[in-house]
Amino acid sequence: MASDCAGREYLLSCDGKELIQVLVENMKQEERDTIYRQNLLGALQKLSLRRTAQSTMNTLHLIPYLLTLLSDLDGLSEYTIQYGTALFMNLCLRTAGKKACCELVDPERTLKVLMELSECENLQVKTYVNGTLYSILSDPTLREHARAIGLGDMLQYLRGVSDEGLVRQIDFVIEQLNAEETPDISDTVSEDGEEEDFEEEEEDQDATDEEDTDDLTPQGDEVAGDALLVRMYGTAQLQHGGGRGGGNPKPPITHPRKE
Repeated sequence: MASDCAGREYLLSCDGKELIQVLVENMKQEERDTIYRQNLLGALQKLSLRRTAQSTMNTLHLIPYLLTLLSDLDGLSEYTIQYGTALFMNLCLRTAGKKACCELVDPERTLKVLMELSECENLQVKTYVNGTLYSILSDPTLREHARAIGLGDMLQYLRGVSDEGLVRQIDFVIEQLNAEETPDISDTVSEDGEEEDFEEEEEDQDATDEEDTDDLTPQGDEVAGDALLVRMYGTAQLQHGGGRGGGNPKPPITHPRKE
């Protein structure tokens, strides 16, 4: 449901803050990179296309959690790395997100995690990292720390081994890093202002968002689909049967049939 624009509007129009808080709490309780946690992360990333959702997630201090999560790349699936980086970028588009990167965590740690992510082979991850860097380097504190750790040299190296599309992105980041005075790219509306999805500005991005199938494969003894829903959220009636006939009723949510 969160993959669709109308679905996001519906989910956030009821009690979006409570929904996001529940998703975040359950995600933090999962210590392993399970399908359950991946689904929670994916849902939060898609909801973060809405400004109100970004505001709520920043209020819940999600930036420090994501930095800790993305610090252990060897233990993460490509799905978690990609969606975690995309969510991080969306939150850093907001003033509260930028401040979290230097006030709630060590600024140099933020930058080092991002540079480690930039070495991933996934092109989407590289793009999200470049977008994040461009955004947070508008903050003078983060820009100063970036210069101190030699971020410029790292970016020049990446520029030399990247394709043309990534080179253009890196050039913008380098320009932002070297700027003495940066343009104000902070929030241009109130904290709970415009609620349109970011991707609605471009039809191609909208189509990509809705075509995302989130094909997650269970690992080992993990459960997925209906079984996962019943285990995590099912009522006693769903788990043990009930109603007329004493049979086992079907779970209330089923996977869509593949045409």
